[in-house]
Amino acid sequence: MFFLTTMNLAYVVKEEMAIEAWTHSEFCCRKYTLKSLDDNLYIIYFLCKTVKELWKSLEIKYKIDDVGSKKFVICKSLKYTMVDS
Repeated sequence: MFFLTTMNLAYVVKEEMAIEAWTHSEFCCRKYTLKSLDDNLYIIYFLCKTVKELWKSLEIKYKIDDVGSKKFVICKSLKYTMVDS
C-alpha cells in the first residue's frame, strides 16, 4: 500500500474511490471527445450517454469512410503498370 500511496495510485484499491475515479475519467473523456467535434457533429453526438456509445458510433461512421478510400487506393495500385521507354 505504501508504494501505491507514493505513486498516488492508492485510490484504485478502494472501491468507492475507484468508482469516483472512473466516473470522473468517463466525464473528462466524453467532454474532450465532444469538444474536438465540429458544432454540427456535436449536436448529433451529444445525445450519446456514455463514452463507449459515443466512441462506437463515431467508429462506425468514420471506419466505413476509411474503408472506401482504402479500396480506391488498392484498386488504383492494382491497375498501375510500368511501360518500357
